Amino acid sequence: MKHFLLLTTFMLMVATTRAEAEVTIVEKGKARSLIVLPVNPTEVARYAAQELKYHVAEASGVELQIAAENAVVKTAGNRIYIGDCDRTRAAGIEATRLAADSFVIRCTGGELFVAGRDAEGDPLGMRTWAGTLFAVYELLDSAMGARWLWPGKLGEIIPKADTIVVPNIDRKVEPQLLWRNLRSTLHLRPREEGHPGFSGKAIGKVKREQSVFLRRHRMGYAVDNRYGHAFTGWWDRYGKEHPEWFNLMEDGKRHGGRRQSMCVSNPGFHRQIIENWKQRRAANPGKFININGCENDVYGTCQCDKCKAWDGPQQEPISARFGEKGTIVSGRYARFLKALRELGSEIDPDAVVMGYAYVNYLPDPGPVKLHPNVWVGFVPDAFFPRSNEDHRWLKEQWGAWRKTGCSVFLRPNYFLDGYCMPYIFAHQFGDEFRYGASHGMIGMDFDSLTAMWSTQGTNLY
Repeated sequence: MKHFLLLTTFMLMVATTRAEAEVTIVEKGKARSLIVLPVNPTEVARYAAQELKYHVAEASGVELQIAAENAVVKTAGNRIYIGDCDRTRAAGIEATRLAADSFVIRCTGGELFVAGRDAEGDPLGMRTWAGTLFAVYELLDSAMGARWLWPGKLGEIIPKADTIVVPNIDRKVEPQLLWRNLRSTLHLRPREEGHPGFSGKAIGKVKREQSVFLRRHRMGYAVDNRYGHAFTGWWDRYGKEHPEWFNLMEDGKRHGGRRQSMCVSNPGFHRQIIENWKQRRAANPGKFININGCENDVYGTCQCDKCKAWDGPQQEPISARFGEKGTIVSGRYARFLKALRELGSEIDPDAVVMGYAYVNYLPDPGPVKLHPNVWVGFVPDAFFPRSNEDHRWLKEQWGAWRKTGCSVFLRPNYFLDGYCMPYIFAHQFGDEFRYGASHGMIGMDFDSLTAMWSTQGTNLY
């Protein structure tokens, strides 16, 4: 009997502790919580509070009040602290010390703390750190079952409830991926009044709804990296004085331009890239500035002896697998990125070099060893559906680049495909993404959203 009473007492204590840790937001159609903002909130925190208020109202019909921390009076009810409040810091949550886009959600004693690492700027801007906003979406997702299938109100799934309770939670979340981006094609749509397409007003509405959708899925940049085809303008800028920096072709001549590759083994070319990087660093003191070593949007074609010597052993030709031209030149591009990293590290030991594994430099680069601060964008241009063999092969190439020691991010183009057709490749894509995420993926950047939500939304969701 004594043991039974002790057990009963313990169970009651646990139940009481759990109940005290829960925070009731709405109870039987009545507001039971107040949203509290810092005295001087970031725009991210303001927007996060509005998103919480909106979703609670959609679910329950109850409009929560929002107040600044210094205007809160001692009244009954719970408090939901959004952002870097004094009370949040007193509870031991130092939002400004969190990593970019990271956040903490904590329930304790009738108080709910929702705070993350934010930056000043537009809450919908992909390069604005938005930890507090992502914390709100995590809360809406996990505690209320909210889902966002596609942009706009029609894509919102917000379950109805006359009582909303946030269970006992104490969670710190850091993004696994440093950047998460889905590029847009909306800037390519007609915008002029009278044009047989979107009006300026309509395109603005669609752009905002798309931005809201992306933020609700925690898209954004925790690191302000800049990359892309780096040398499209170099022929005009340097071609006359330094033709040796450009690819030597089979006709024995150096050619340049937007649709030509570079002589990536040339030391003078390397030094100019580093010099340009140094100038950008000097113009932006204190900011993260990476070295951009991304080749132009073409095959690597330089025929000079040194570039060919950098290639190493050949795999089967690309034409044997994807019907494309060219020998495998991954080795030269891996050594090119290594050379840039070594030069950059003489100036900054933490220098980051970004490049691509693309077309005929996507396959296994061979035995070269790279630093983790070489970030390689893996561009699997084998679109869907793929044969099982090609799908397996592509994952092997990802693994081969990882084996060099570099860091890899996913940079596909296949979301551009399909136009308005029901082009669904969710299973193979999901398998590829899962593989990358479990094998060192540090970021993702997809080309591109085509707004074909009704026919291809499954892939994105």
